[in-house]
Amino acid sequence: MPKVSKKDPNKPKGAKSAYNFFLQDQKEHMKGENGESLPLQEFSRSCADKWKNMSGEEKKPYTDKAEKDKTRYLKEMSSYSPPPAEEQNSGKKMKKKKIKDPNKPKKNLSAYMFFLADKRPSVKESLGDVSTTAVLKALGEMWSKTPESDKGEYQELAKKDRQRYDEEMKEYNNKTQGLSDGKKSVAVENGTATDD
Repeated sequence: MPKVSKKDPNKPKGAKSAYNFFLQDQKEHMKGENGESLPLQEFSRSCADKWKNMSGEEKKPYTDKAEKDKTRYLKEMSSYSPPPAEEQNSGKKMKKKKIKDPNKPKKNLSAYMFFLADKRPSVKESLGDVSTTAVLKALGEMWSKTPESDKGEYQELAKKDRQRYDEEMKEYNNKTQGLSDGKKSVAVENGTATDD
């Protein structure tokens, strides 16, 4: 479900149309004898018919009110400044997107991903002009029906890829650890290091 931002209580109310002023006026006049309002559907139909049959002269008081209200709205909006974007999102600060390190090794692939890479072109060709979702659904069904003995080659590829990833991550972590240690040793030499 999408996040709904809170309304700013300081934002000026929107300008009403001539028809809105007419409806407001009619609501007072159309109350029944006992002070009860008409059903909404009946009230709306009656007002729409009246508005349609009114002359420009009869609509003038409502159009004048609408013009005044529009002027009020524009004047209030000119001095209005919305709160910063951070405050509009339910009072919570927005998370900053993490910057991805381009030197970090690519994540290892699962057996299923190797299966997809191998079978996708042939399945796509056999199904013809269908959506990517349909192709992936067909591949998912194929994978679930494939016996474990036939999945062996893909599981072996996944195992080798996991080893590759682990080795590259170890090397990557050593390099990044070395960089942070190097910065610290330079700071100690310069006398700018701080104890946290």
